[in-house]
Amino acid sequence: MPFKDKRVLAFGIPTIIAYCDTDFPDEKPFLLQLPNSEENIANNTNLIRRFVEQWKGKRIDRKEIIHLDVYYKARRQINFFTDVLMQ
Repeated sequence: MPFKDKRVLAFGIPTIIAYCDTDFPDEKPFLLQLPNSEENIANNTNLIRRFVEQWKGKRIDRKEIIHLDVYYKARRQINFFTDVLMQ
């Protein structure tokens, strides 16, 4: 996911993307994934409108996006390398 999209999510703002993101391999209600095509907006205006209306005035629960935090990722990396070294 591009850096700016991660920052938007970090603020708890639902996001619309047109690509697959490895941080979110499963569907999430706060992440609307459109097809990656030139007409993705024109072909999905109703879907986009429903998504925006559904999330108007709401924020993403912090627990849903904690894995995006750089400290969380760094801790997981350290734990991984520690486990490898211990074997």
